[in-house]
Amino acid sequence: IKLPEVASVTAFSLTNANPDTKLLEEKTQMIEQSQALIEEKDKIIAEKDDKIAKERSRVDQEQKKNATLSKKLETTQEELMKTQIKYQKEIEKLEKENKELRKQL
Repeated sequence: IKLPEVASVTAFSLTNANPDTKLLEEKTQMIEQSQALIEEKDKIIAEKDDKIAKERSRVDQEQKKNATLSKKLETTQEELMKTQIKYQKEIEKLEKENKELRKQL
């Protein structure tokens, strides 16, 4: 009597029986690694965006401060010019008076 052939299944044959399963596991692992990298890069991008926002805020504050200082400087220069003109006129007046007094002597 001859027995019909029956495929024998062992633990070794199950792990190697389907190469698609191993490929699927490798791809799943690669996807998980890629997702982890994406999350890490998203975190880095968020940190950089935060730094950029802080730097923009600092630059805006500096620009406002510089504009205020420029206005103060311009006002001070105008006041200085007015004072110089005032004293120049006073000097001219005194020189004229001095000249007239010398003539009288």
